[in-house]
Amino acid sequence: MLDLAKVKTYPIAQRKNLVTLADFVQPADSPIGWQDKDFEQLCRLVFDASRAGRTILEDGSFGMAEETGRFINETVNASTEEFGRASLHRRLLELAGG
Repeated sequence: MLDLAKVKTYPIAQRKNLVTLADFVQPADSPIGWQDKDFEQLCRLVFDASRAGRTILEDGSFGMAEETGRFINETVNASTEEFGRASLHRRLLELAGG
């Protein structure tokens, strides 16, 4: 059982971000063709980096903003369109051997 007693969240407004919304590419403007094989490769690179102990996110606090959990919960409850995100999570677990 996962012990959540020591998990600490914080308001997203307190998070120091290295990127802004303007830094993101809109899918229609992206030079990358996000085909299944491309996405599979991205998942593999992230997984391999993690397995090798390389830093993916600097401080390990990604996803710990209070709003993250609330947003995910509201999204799942409000829409079945998020099935793709759940499928991604499952695929990443498969890649990790779990």
